[in-house]
Amino acid sequence: MGTYVRGRVTDCRDATPIDGADVQLTTKAPGAGWESEQTGGDGAFVFKVEDRSAMPVILTAAKRGYQTAQKMYSTGSEEGVCMRPTSR
Repeated sequence: MGTYVRGRVTDCRDATPIDGADVQLTTKAPGAGWESEQTGGDGAFVFKVEDRSAMPVILTAAKRGYQTAQKMYSTGSEEGVCMRPTSR
């Protein structure tokens, strides 16, 4: 049946969606892996975790001009992640 890890990548300053962020899901479970995604204008991402034994998973979001952000998910969730702009 599986579970889903989904949410939105937003700017930590004002919660606006971040378009074009590269999002990757990783796990220490052997044999599990996902293709990376790129967020659209709504900042949304979704990954299906087929096997619950792959949990916990780590979501990494990266985009030029922002600090890379990571978040751990222990169960399927609809929690997003916010990214902070890099200092100039």
